[in-house]
Amino acid sequence: MIRPFYTFCCDAEEYALTKPDISCASARKAIEYIVRLMYTAAIQTEANQLTVYDMLCSPDFVIYLDDRTLLNAIHLIRRKGNIAVHQGGLEKSDSCEVLEQLHFVAGEVCIFLGLVSDYPTFDFDLLSNNQNIKLNFTRKKSSMVA
Repeated sequence: MIRPFYTFCCDAEEYALTKPDISCASARKAIEYIVRLMYTAAIQTEANQLTVYDMLCSPDFVIYLDDRTLLNAIHLIRRKGNIAVHQGGLEKSDSCEVLEQLHFVAGEVCIFLGLVSDYPTFDFDLLSNNQNIKLNFTRKKSSMVA
């Protein structure tokens, strides 16, 4: 049941430095999957006819999550993923920002669901070492990661 989420996250990580549009589109798919899963559990109704945006803006879902920072991170991933799919042209800085937010969302959702009590911070060095590519962008401090 969680396998698709894992696969989408792996693809987002794998392509973050080499194919930013594919990375951001994969992150968007991961978010769509987890939001749909949580929405169905929280609201106890099928979400097949709703867009992710509709679910995220549902007052019941917003109250259920009760975390503006988490919702903002999800919206950022959704927006950049939409740009990747419909326009393209995203940069490594975009995909790395999205990947960092995906890490945050995945960790926070796991805490929210009681699966873990904590998770490690995002480490850009592991990303570049894993792919043997030097990061050549200036990372701006994320305002969403607590």
